[in-house]
Amino acid sequence: MTLEFKNPRKALGYGILALMAFSLNLISPVQAQTVVTPDRIEAPGVLITNDRIEAPGVLITKDGIRTPNMVVTPNGIETKGSATGPVPETANSAPNPSVSRTAQPMGKEPLSYPPQSVSQQLSPVNVGSYTNSELSGMNFSGQYLVEASFVNATLDGASFVGSNLSRARFTNADLRGADLRGARLVGAVLSNANLSQALLAGADLTGADLTNADLSGADLRQAILVNARLNNVNLKGALLEGSNRQSWRSEDTKVVADSTTIVTALTRPPVAGAPARIDLSVNFDFNSDRLNVDSRRQVAEMAKALLDPKLASMKILIEGHTDDVGSDAYNLGLSKRRAHSVLYELARAYGVDPERLSVDGKGESEPVASNASEYGRAMNRRVSLVVLGSVR
Repeated sequence: MTLEFKNPRKALGYGILALMAFSLNLISPVQAQTVVTPDRIEAPGVLITNDRIEAPGVLITKDGIRTPNMVVTPNGIETKGSATGPVPETANSAPNPSVSRTAQPMGKEPLSYPPQSVSQQLSPVNVGSYTNSELSGMNFSGQYLVEASFVNATLDGASFVGSNLSRARFTNADLRGADLRGARLVGAVLSNANLSQALLAGADLTGADLTNADLSGADLRQAILVNARLNNVNLKGALLEGSNRQSWRSEDTKVVADSTTIVTALTRPPVAGAPARIDLSVNFDFNSDRLNVDSRRQVAEMAKALLDPKLASMKILIEGHTDDVGSDAYNLGLSKRRAHSVLYELARAYGVDPERLSVDGKGESEPVASNASEYGRAMNRRVSLVVLGSVR
């Protein structure tokens, strides 16, 4: 790949930073899917501009290099537990000052999400484990971090705006003031985590485990908390407007998500490049694709949402999912039949235009919880609604 810049200083800056990135194995010439603009180079999980490199767990600027275990500046090197010289505190070693870390009262303006600094997704192979890592102020915005481990990590002031953190583990993590707006945290484990003053507005916490978490002063406006576990949670001073408290689960039971929750989820900005979606508990009898009484209640709320003016012009994919009981092939077929049952009910009983709807079956391939427990299997037996775009 050849790059041409009119500004020689900018070209030199890009060259130096790119060389540093390759030498640190942040970019592989073979695997990088590079996007080049006049101002930056972006590859999966990496952002290079003329004055900085951002990658998971690494920040390189003219002031130095910052990693989870080391900070290097012209004045010295500081590592965990030791230092060879003083390391001054700079804007690059602190949370982004442009993002408010304090929950503010809700105004008349709709919630907004800052632009993502990384436009492409990391592959699961590159996610790795951040257990016990020092990641204060790090930028993980817009990244694919499914099943990543942040157990016991220090993440105060870190940014995960719009990231896909489904089934990620944050047990005992320090997330004070972290920015998780619009993040997908379906099935994530945040038990005993410190989320004081964290920004979680618009985050999808469906089925997440927040047992014993500290959410004091957190911003949970319009967060999706369907079937989330919030036992013994500290919510003192938290902002909860639009978070649908009725859907919180205090015991191992599933609840019906109301139409407002569904509309909120399906009108959010894309998460890590993925379209807006919501996972819903649509129960079927064992080995059956027939809707039962409980599932019809959920379908009624789905219909109300899909007929709402905010969604009335949108094409929707209905995805069926199963647990892992049975063969892969059987579960794939069963999930498709269940998705068809939901489509038929939406069209027949509620007048939702079937031309707006399509179906797919995922079988057991995309769990949102562990299949080792009955609760986890129940969470995985679900239907997802996914926005495909406008019909016009």
